[in-house]
Amino acid sequence: MATFSATPRAALLALTTGALAIALGLGYWLGRRGTSSTPTTAASISAPAPASAGSDVLYWYDPMKPDQHFNKPGKSPFMDMQLVPKRASAATTTGVQVSSGTRQSLGIRTALVEVGPDANAATIASGTLQWDLRGESRVSSRVEGYVDQVYVRAPFERVRAGQPLAAIIAPKLASALAEYHALASSSSNDARSVTAAARERLRVLGLGDSDTRASSGGVPHVVLRAPSDGVLAEINVRVGDNVTPGQPLFRLNATDPVWMEARVPQASATTVLPGAMVTVRVSSFPGQSFSGRVDSLLPQIDPQTRTQTLRIVLG
Repeated sequence: MATFSATPRAALLALTTGALAIALGLGYWLGRRGTSSTPTTAASISAPAPASAGSDVLYWYDPMKPDQHFNKPGKSPFMDMQLVPKRASAATTTGVQVSSGTRQSLGIRTALVEVGPDANAATIASGTLQWDLRGESRVSSRVEGYVDQVYVRAPFERVRAGQPLAAIIAPKLASALAEYHALASSSSNDARSVTAAARERLRVLGLGDSDTRASSGGVPHVVLRAPSDGVLAEINVRVGDNVTPGQPLFRLNATDPVWMEARVPQASATTVLPGAMVTVRVSSFPGQSFSGRVDSLLPQIDPQTRTQTLRIVLG
């Protein structure tokens, strides 16, 4: 009996113990499962949003250290300035972006960049003085002959308009001059009608009124005179030289105005515009300055120095 009665109790105790063990094991497993899954669930729920100041803000950053990203706004740990938001709409923008508040704090001002000359910039260049070629003239003989007198023999002498430069004996004008004097001294009406034509022929050949009177009754002399005031830059004739029509004998240049040809760097040439006023200082006149005006910028560029010639009018 004792044996029989003990068996049901042991079985019940074993069943109870087994159920309790199963319950404890299930609870432990559920606890372990809940413990291992809870951080994952909490992490997905409690992860901070990219930004709270706008759905398109990706992160905040310091413009001085754009590689360092922050999940919320605030003051930069590197600089004494607020963090700047990086927005999705400006994700493709390159360069440093500065917020309007930061620009206001730093006093930053922006302006549109335009290409043009700097009114305050001064261009300094060296150059040389030249004759004004617009005022240059050449004196030549209109008839064939030989030089009898040269009145101005030294180059670079100043002359006045109408001043005699040289006298040329022109034997081939003798017949034309004799015809003119004969017609001028005749009292017939027909002779007087052609006198003007004969006189015009002598004028075209270079004989003025004074030359015609001086050549009366002798060999014709053609006197070459200065057409204007200036300096004789070239004298290409001497007494006894044979001359032909059109042969240049004198080159006369005016002294007012004169040119200065300055060489400026090609990069600075576009900043000097025609009509601009310039100040010129000449080493021959220390302490003095002369006013001039930019006439033109010559198109030729020196391939060695990469400079352009600037023509300045002085006078």
